[in-house]
Amino acid sequence: MGLPGRPAEPYALAVRIGVLGETEGRLASGSPVALGTRKQRAIVAALAMERGRPVSYDALVDLLWGDHPPDGLPGTLHVYIAGLRRALEPDRAPRSPATVLVSVGGGYALRTEPDDVDAGAFERAVTDGHRALGTAGLLDRPAAGIETLHELAAGLDAALASWRGPAYADLDDHPSVLAERARLEELRSVALEDRAVAGLALGEHARVAGELEALTAAYPLRERLWGLRALALARAGRQADALDALQRVRDVLDEELGLEPSAALRELQTAILRQDPRVAWTPPEPSAAPPAPRRPDPRPPAAAAPALPPWPLVGRDDQLGALLEAYRSAGGGTPAYAALTGEPGIGKSRLCAELATRVVEDGARLLLGRCSQDDGAPPLWPWQQVLRGLGTDLEVDAGDDEGAEFRTWESVVTRIVAAAQDETLVVMLDDLHWADPPTLRVLRLLVATAEVGRLLVLTTWRPHPEPTGALADAIETLARRHALRLKLTGLEPAQAAEVVAAVTDAAPNAGQAAVLTARTDGNPFFLVEYARLARDGGDLDALMREPDPPTAVNDVLLRRFAMLPEP
Repeated sequence: MGLPGRPAEPYALAVRIGVLGETEGRLASGSPVALGTRKQRAIVAALAMERGRPVSYDALVDLLWGDHPPDGLPGTLHVYIAGLRRALEPDRAPRSPATVLVSVGGGYALRTEPDDVDAGAFERAVTDGHRALGTAGLLDRPAAGIETLHELAAGLDAALASWRGPAYADLDDHPSVLAERARLEELRSVALEDRAVAGLALGEHARVAGELEALTAAYPLRERLWGLRALALARAGRQADALDALQRVRDVLDEELGLEPSAALRELQTAILRQDPRVAWTPPEPSAAPPAPRRPDPRPPAAAAPALPPWPLVGRDDQLGALLEAYRSAGGGTPAYAALTGEPGIGKSRLCAELATRVVEDGARLLLGRCSQDDGAPPLWPWQQVLRGLGTDLEVDAGDDEGAEFRTWESVVTRIVAAAQDETLVVMLDDLHWADPPTLRVLRLLVATAEVGRLLVLTTWRPHPEPTGALADAIETLARRHALRLKLTGLEPAQAAEVVAAVTDAAPNAGQAAVLTARTDGNPFFLVEYARLARDGGDLDALMREPDPPTAVNDVLLRRFAMLPEP
């Protein structure tokens, strides 16, 4: 069914439009579209906001210029529209009618389907995920089974990563724009809450608690985020911190709004005090039925790089340069392989995100596969994510002979190698130390057999504990193919100061930077945690003198200690 005011047949849009940040466009091939000036980007954003409905000339002028349109505006607007049509349909024959940015009555329309605009795709992903979770109270178990929860978490991660900045950033604060931004921000908040719900259901308590510490600071009046944070802390064995969080939200609500906490928060507080069994984590049940197989997408979505944090990439110029050189080599038709190693928080994912941004801008197809720490993750989970980036699904050989498993692995490799003949692929496999043996066997098979193709495979893992078993075998296979190996270490004091300054907007002096680097060993994750505390009202010198590290740092350290051998 078509959208209101449009024909019922679907439109085959040749571009994808991004409005969750500065307006951008990509052709179906993945190549970026040069949309031109800010006003031209604003025209595309204004039309995309109407979801295919026509926008009259007067409404467009009001949205873009308000009460002070410039002289000669009709001619200027005509030039803008003509330039946009050439950019959006570069292969359209001269004097043939436009099919993307079209004239309708006394105005214009952008012929799109909902998922052709990132805001529409985001809304669908969040709505579908919220419906599938089917959870009500904080202490209620989500209705979804474990396989569905993993899919929901991955889908919400991808949806949240599509945000590159404020929605409709190229449009001014017109009332209709403000209303749409507010609606999308509310959806974003729902997505963050639902991602936390899925993470708690999957047993990711410490990770969720750390993320919700920042989210409750950003959204202090969202009671559900506070409740989820308290539940995560309680399930991580930190009951005192959980009760402290509930007291803090009580104080915030009282000071800001003069309100008492909701019944749901009061129920949670009572349950924690009484050690109610519902507070404890119960592993999710298997899904009632396996997810319906997805039909292959004849036009896979354009690659999207992970969102970059608001602090710069520091001290990694040499490593980024080496990775870009490997990428250029892969673009020449010879598969290339690279590995990033280092302790947690050292910046492996940050460097990957920076590389991802560069290769996506260059037109490569980015395929992300993240290994899961959860024992309930299905076999070959990272490769399932990679294949979905190619518009297909994992096909498991159902045979009961000894070769069935190998044929499944081979089918994954065959499809990746085939796709790399038509376009440059960058496959990023994150956290190999958590990979299941079949995932590592597929990696070994790919590395050992891919001789030609525009393919770069980038892997990350932690060097401690020392890799053994299937991971050690995969590392050896990478070494035999002369994979680029980069070990990340801590930042120097001047580099640490640059990171802290980006977070706090106040650069530490040389002495503070030296002490901070010594205390954190230059680990970017730890540096950012100290910087956040300083930004939110703490004194950096006083923080350095405190005997205990910040909560998020403490959680990471305790998890590392727990993994060490008893001696």
